[in-house]
Amino acid sequence: MTAPVTARQYGVLAYPLILSSILTPLLSVTDTIVIGQTGDAAAIGGIALGAVFFNTIYWLFGFLKVSTTGFSAQASVHHDETSLQFALYRPVLLGLVIGLILIVCRAPLASAGLYLLAAPASLLSDVNTYIDYRIYGAPFVLIGYAVLGWLIGQGQVKQALMIQIVSNIINIVLDVIFVVGLDYGVAGVAAATLIAEVCTVFLALSFIVRQLIWKPTYRHLLFRLQDYRQFFSVNADLFIRTIFLLLVTGWFTRTGASFGPDILAANAILLQMQYVIAY
Repeated sequence: MTAPVTARQYGVLAYPLILSSILTPLLSVTDTIVIGQTGDAAAIGGIALGAVFFNTIYWLFGFLKVSTTGFSAQASVHHDETSLQFALYRPVLLGLVIGLILIVCRAPLASAGLYLLAAPASLLSDVNTYIDYRIYGAPFVLIGYAVLGWLIGQGQVKQALMIQIVSNIINIVLDVIFVVGLDYGVAGVAAATLIAEVCTVFLALSFIVRQLIWKPTYRHLLFRLQDYRQFFSVNADLFIRTIFLLLVTGWFTRTGASFGPDILAANAILLQMQYVIAY
């Protein structure tokens, strides 16, 4: 008979997981804080809107982390090595494909997002600059979700937390260098976040590379469509729920825009606080 989990054992896993989740939206929060030191209201509003744009998109694909955690945990408990490997490989491939699609569709996505958010003309230049830089981090962000979920599912929560702490430190340091030191403004903030997102994936891979196994038979299994159908069917309800949540935040931001750019920027900052609470 399996011994019951103690409160201490539960806490050892839960508290780092909570901190790890809170750190997820902090890259965008850091961008807003650093650019705020310049006193440029247009830049603050532009980055705040851009952060809402990316937080919204990435929240929509948060199932890559959640479901990967579940599949990884199940495979780990059952000591199923093949399932454990594919609990990572499949969502990583999905994250790469989805991320590349987001890059290719950058123009219509940005147009639709800025229309729905009712971005004022005075902020469009800064918002578009921010999006133009950060969109190239999309594959890395989504792959990072899969890798972090895989680690968490195996109980390697401290490693996941360490990866995100280092990523945020890199972002903060580069933000200060690019914005305060070199005066690159919005482009500097976006570039700093992009670099931090790329570093997150490579750092995460350095943690797990020795745990990865590849066999010739895996190639066929990696592209088996029924496994992906199962993956999406498991996440369908979560995906639909997320869409409705995002409709609420989108409506809130768009309504705030009708009161002018200052209210819009302030509401966008409030939404970032809400993202931290939600995560």
